[in-house]
Amino acid sequence: MNQLTANWTKLQKWFQLKKSTKVILWRSFWLGLGILIVVTWILSPWGGSPGGLGIKGGETTHVERDRNWRVTKYSIQAGEAKTAWDWAGLIGVPATLAFLGVWFQSQEQKRASKDATEQRRLAAEESKEETLQRYFDRVAQLLIEKDLIGLSSSLTEPSSILNSANDVIRARTLSVLRSFSGDGGRKRSVVVFLIETEVLRKLNVSLATASLSEADLYGLNLSGVSLSWADLASANLSGAKLGKARLDEAKLIKANLRSAELVEAILGGASLMGADLNGANLSGANLSWANLSGADLSNADLRNADLINANLSGANLTGAVLSGAVLSYADLSETDFSNARLTGADFTEAGFKDTVRPDGTRTNSGFSHFL
Repeated sequence: MNQLTANWTKLQKWFQLKKSTKVILWRSFWLGLGILIVVTWILSPWGGSPGGLGIKGGETTHVERDRNWRVTKYSIQAGEAKTAWDWAGLIGVPATLAFLGVWFQSQEQKRASKDATEQRRLAAEESKEETLQRYFDRVAQLLIEKDLIGLSSSLTEPSSILNSANDVIRARTLSVLRSFSGDGGRKRSVVVFLIETEVLRKLNVSLATASLSEADLYGLNLSGVSLSWADLASANLSGAKLGKARLDEAKLIKANLRSAELVEAILGGASLMGADLNGANLSGANLSWANLSGADLSNADLRNADLINANLSGANLTGAVLSGAVLSYADLSETDFSNARLTGADFTEAGFKDTVRPDGTRTNSGFSHFL
């Protein structure tokens, strides 16, 4: 919400800057044009005075003499008065300079605004890096001072010290992940740190409810980690190892799980709308009540998977292996099972509507002869 407010404030300032620049330019243009018209009218013969208020050009005196140098003819010729175009030329130069001054000023405002934006971005990046380093230092200090990893290996049952440390590390981890909204790289750094320090494996620190949306978790080993209710929307988990991980009720909308290992993972009630699970290994996984509408499960391994009451409407299961899978009461509206292997799969009370069979034909009543 704070990020949304900040973005809206920046947008308002941008529009105000654009608006003020346009106002300045238009006002300068009309003011210069008005001055030009008025002065031209006054100084021209049309302004009510011959010669344009009597402002004329210079006079020329002509004298003719005879051989004795006596004046025989004397005449004075008045110069031509300045015309409207003459005065327009004279006034146009300062008006143009004024307009250019305003234009350069507006360009300077734009440059200043751009520089200020870049400075704010750099300051934010520096602040995030300091936050990340402070998190590393504090957790590392706690691990070293209490020898938590060694203590966890020597104890057969959790102690109060380990429980307290676990709670502290979890709280700090959730907090720092929230502060990195939209920063998938730093979120990865946090998770990698927890893996390398064995905090996840030996201290069993839970990442349940963690804010990991858009996180880059490509190829990481998160087997057995608790990610229940975590926000992993649009996260990159391709090639990740998530065997037996807890992802129940997790938010995985449009997440990239291509070729991920999810053997016996718990995904009950998870939101996987539009997720990419192409080639993922979900054998034995619990996907009951999961929402997989529009998900790509092509070539996925779903042998013996639990898909009871799952929403697979519009999902792509082309070439998927569902041998022994249970899809009772699942929503299979417009689900594509082209070339899928369904040996021993259970479709009891599943909802078929324009569902694509393994042979490419469509059905509204099931396909028992393919089982």
